[in-house]
Amino acid sequence: MTYPDIVAIPTDPAVREVGRYVLQDLTAEHAGTALWLAFDPALQRTVGVRLIPLDDPRTPALRQAAADAAKVYDRRLVRVLDVVETDTSLGIVTEWVDGYNWLELLDENWSLQEATVVALEVSRALSSAHAAGVAHGRIRPSSVMITDTREVRLRALGVDAALHPADPFDDPFRADIHGVGALLYAGLTRHWPGPGSSRGLPPAPLVHGKTSPPSSVVPGIPSELDRVVARSLRTVARSRKQPHFSDISECTYSLEAAAVKIGARSDETRQSDDTDNVTNRLLGRVGTTVVALLAAVGLLLLLWQLTLGGNNNDVLASTSDAAETPVVEDPEWAEEGPFPILAATDFDPEGNGSENPELVELAYDGDKSTAWVTEPYFISEPAGASGVGIVFDLGSVRPVRAIDLKLTGSGADFVVATSKRKNKAKPEKYTGVVAITGSGEKIRVRTPQAVDARFVLIKLTRLPFDGETYSSGLREVRILG
Repeated sequence: MTYPDIVAIPTDPAVREVGRYVLQDLTAEHAGTALWLAFDPALQRTVGVRLIPLDDPRTPALRQAAADAAKVYDRRLVRVLDVVETDTSLGIVTEWVDGYNWLELLDENWSLQEATVVALEVSRALSSAHAAGVAHGRIRPSSVMITDTREVRLRALGVDAALHPADPFDDPFRADIHGVGALLYAGLTRHWPGPGSSRGLPPAPLVHGKTSPPSSVVPGIPSELDRVVARSLRTVARSRKQPHFSDISECTYSLEAAAVKIGARSDETRQSDDTDNVTNRLLGRVGTTVVALLAAVGLLLLLWQLTLGGNNNDVLASTSDAAETPVVEDPEWAEEGPFPILAATDFDPEGNGSENPELVELAYDGDKSTAWVTEPYFISEPAGASGVGIVFDLGSVRPVRAIDLKLTGSGADFVVATSKRKNKAKPEKYTGVVAITGSGEKIRVRTPQAVDARFVLIKLTRLPFDGETYSSGLREVRILG
């Protein structure tokens, strides 16, 4: 297909701006668009900006797809942050994800368990999107990112389908179910079952015009995975006893069951919604390229791994209630217990200095039915990078190893920071420990090496939309050592 000319690349650094975003490096040119690594000076963060000419006939559909995708909150999805327009181009602003797309990693020796987890995480992400009425519409291995912190992230929700010819299915939601099966097929066999082609992967072999099942391409594929592929792909031969999945939730459920059956799960007894926690362990080997990159980024990224999956969180930020199903990977952690929280204060350095202080005690009163909540806002980032939240006082310097949080809902971004001295109105005095994007309702952050701190700051930096305004809150916080 012939696309219009790509947006002209500005050569003068002084004019490399799209809205408030400063273009830094051109990273890719594809399908008549240009993808830039850019910087957001207002929020001091790196973002991606995809530019397309305003007069491109696909621009209206792309604008609408980006607006629809921005409504969906799931940390597995690369979020659309903004849509900006200049005199000549439209820019779609997204999170910048450091890592590799899965197509680049498929030449590594991935196990069938790891391939299953990738497909499962994508299916879970799509479950959130479909529940919001949004489809991806064009899933490929290059749509999936394996990040430097070993998360599975799905990018270009709705956007790829607006840029490229639509997949040849009756609707994009069914195309997504097929896409999950196609990802699983590619991970198991290193072949692409269609539709179309996937750069770098040979087409799947056909038998009587139908895609061969994975077990006929690679020996040793369990029948459970064959059945998932047969029920999700629209092009594979299947029996009448294996009807196509009716929706993405059914596909997700079957993948979860298959993951348990093939051992993509720890031996501990867990609730059925706890399969998220296996992802981090199964993706511990993503090839020497990623391992080398992790080493270069630094030991900190390796130390701060989040474990204990639950409630549709994912590989980096997944947990179950530690009191119910602890996962102990170091004998020292068996003696972890909560420190008493002696006091807490609200944190709002960029606003009026007050963020519902009368509710602060509800965040650590031991009652999950009560909560501290933010004030309602009309933008998702009311305080920029400073955030709003609570400072918890442990009374004295303590060796903090983990923090359990229960939030009022999913989709919030937050940062955990610590200090040995109280600095309520000075966020720069706190040492950042970990930043979480699109958290679920329950999460544990943990480090195998204690952080000495008396004051623990939990600040919400991006709030989810509740249908009318942006807000979030903390139902219960436990600080462990």
